[in-house]
Amino acid sequence: MEQNYEVDCSTTPGFDYRGDGGPNFADASLDCFWCGPDEKILGIPTTGALVGFWQAYANAVYRFCSTGWRPRLRLPAILSRLNAIDRLRLSPEGFGWQEHRKLTHFLLDRGVKTFTFSFHSPSLVPGHTAYVRNENDRARFLDSFRRYFDYFFGQLNGRTMTALELKATLLSHSRKKKDHQ
Repeated sequence: MEQNYEVDCSTTPGFDYRGDGGPNFADASLDCFWCGPDEKILGIPTTGALVGFWQAYANAVYRFCSTGWRPRLRLPAILSRLNAIDRLRLSPEGFGWQEHRKLTHFLLDRGVKTFTFSFHSPSLVPGHTAYVRNENDRARFLDSFRRYFDYFFGQLNGRTMTALELKATLLSHSRKKKDHQ
């Protein structure tokens, strides 16, 4: 049955949820992609990646360190502190604005042009998630938005658009390329 979906925002590059019964997005595209029947659905991944100087081995090493008995050794945390492999998301839930900036630079260096800042709305109310337990946590949570947006819009000259606006923009650019060929 046709559902008329136009956009899919479900992929989370760099994250493997198989341990929780979910999908594996470890190797998912870092930037927008076309998918679905006749590739008419725009895939907009949440912004995330494994970054660090062991980039070439990141998925395999991170998977090894975070399965079986190895998580008890806190190997992913050690790799992060060494800047070898750090699993980051553009989200205030568990990540600070310095990590947002690090991730953004990593992705910009790889040609990524679309960034999705995401969070779960219950985190805006103290006590509803582990990320915001009280008013101080909420102030810190919201400050991470401000700091990242000041950087993104001020230093990088970023801009906003809805998912459907992005789809229309990408389709327009695609048509212009075809017209010039």
